[in-house]
Amino acid sequence: MTPEAAYDLLAAGDAPRELWVGGTLDYSARSGRAVPERLPDCLSVDFLNLSGSAIAILPPRLNVQELDLSGTKIRSLPEDLKVRTRLDLTDCEWLEQLPAGLTVGTL
Repeated sequence: MTPEAAYDLLAAGDAPRELWVGGTLDYSARSGRAVPERLPDCLSVDFLNLSGSAIAILPPRLNVQELDLSGTKIRSLPEDLKVRTRLDLTDCEWLEQLPAGLTVGTL
């Protein structure tokens, strides 16, 4: 699915479980988009940018190429989070621990 179509579904709360998005979903503070109340379980996206956003919880089975959580108040990451290339946790002062089995190319 395209990012544009995904934005519409996510904003309406109609995103299906196991949503796959080819490209970038940008919910960073700079984007001006509000983060959906709930991201769908099993979301798969190339690049998810949540930097500076008010995100509190990531969905189970999130699968991303790149994930930017810099400047968020996220406290924990799902045990089953899959980040294939890059995870940015810069200035995540509230983060308490990383999942035991987490592997990424660049942290």
